[in-house]
Amino acid sequence: MLSAARRRTTAEVRGRRGRATDREWSARRRLLRSREDLTDEQFATMWNALGEGQSGRSC
Repeated sequence: MLSAARRRTTAEVRGRRGRATDREWSARRRLLRSREDLTDEQFATMWNALGEGQSGRSC
């Protein structure tokens, strides 16, 4: 489900397939990595954003 949403969003926003340098790619990788593979800073950033109810979309 996450990959389908990322692909759809990238196609709508950028008009092309995603690349490793795109923000949505790094967000996908961070969400799919296990806690043990994240640095403390990466985990804190992700956790705090989730706690604040941020969806990653700007309106």
